[in-house]
Amino acid sequence: PLFVLLLSSTMLALHSRKVFQAHVLRPASRAVWNVSLPVLSGPGGSHTTKYNIVRPGKDNVEWDDFLLALPEKEHLASMSKEVPLFIRYLKVVTDKEGRPEAFTAFINRAKSGLVVESDVFITSEELLSVMWKNGYSDSERNAIQFTFPADYKFHYPELSVLFDIPEEETYKFCMRTRMEKSHIGELDF
Repeated sequence: PLFVLLLSSTMLALHSRKVFQAHVLRPASRAVWNVSLPVLSGPGGSHTTKYNIVRPGKDNVEWDDFLLALPEKEHLASMSKEVPLFIRYLKVVTDKEGRPEAFTAFINRAKSGLVVESDVFITSEELLSVMWKNGYSDSERNAIQFTFPADYKFHYPELSVLFDIPEEETYKFCMRTRMEKSHIGELDF
């Protein structure tokens, strides 16, 4: 009986150790708590960089570490942009909203061409989508859609004066939009 008791306690200890290792000491497992993240819901799962930035998994794509800060305006290529169509549209909008000083300030800034950073813009389609998400009326969206060509690029100074938003905010929004649409950070193997 003593031998059977020792043998059964040894077997119980061995079994307990295996169960403990199987269920508790899994370094690669993680509790999820039934939270579904849309960014992870693709066929490739997710990929985490060394900075714990999670990106959707894609076939044959390895994510590199991302830019942790937006580039400064001084680091981007500048260009001069002629904006006669935008000025005519802005005149109508500022007159309707009672903001003649905003129109005058923009005209003075754009007299010899509006200086903008070439990569800090949103397209007409992106602008219409954002306007729809923010509850703008059909007539306001149609005015943009039928005034500007489909390939028109709204740079941040234009968006700032058009919607009466600080330039810093429109700059950040345009940069984030461009970075989301960009392939930066993807390494093709």
